[in-house]
Amino acid sequence: MAICSRSQEQRHGLISLKKRLEKSPSFTGAQLLKGLHLDESFTRYPLWLAHYGVLTTLTPAPWKQWTMWQFTDSGSVPGLASGHHVDSNYFNGSIEQLKAFVS
Repeated sequence: MAICSRSQEQRHGLISLKKRLEKSPSFTGAQLLKGLHLDESFTRYPLWLAHYGVLTTLTPAPWKQWTMWQFTDSGSVPGLASGHHVDSNYFNGSIEQLKAFVS
């Protein structure tokens, strides 16, 4: 499939998801984005990366910064039984911006 056609197909899928969810979907996984050749129009969607085992994560083009970074899938939460792991994330912004992001 041609790059242009793949990009158009991905854009159409995101628009459909946004209509169904009534909220913009976000991307995840640097490896998933690798080789997709996305244009600037995709940056209207938040970038939520899953990148484990590193001290910092890189932001893939065309984004200038990430919104959320899932840095582990083996986090813990007080009150959760031992041996049960959760995803742990950093938000790239203020608490007010986080509240707006999740609402």
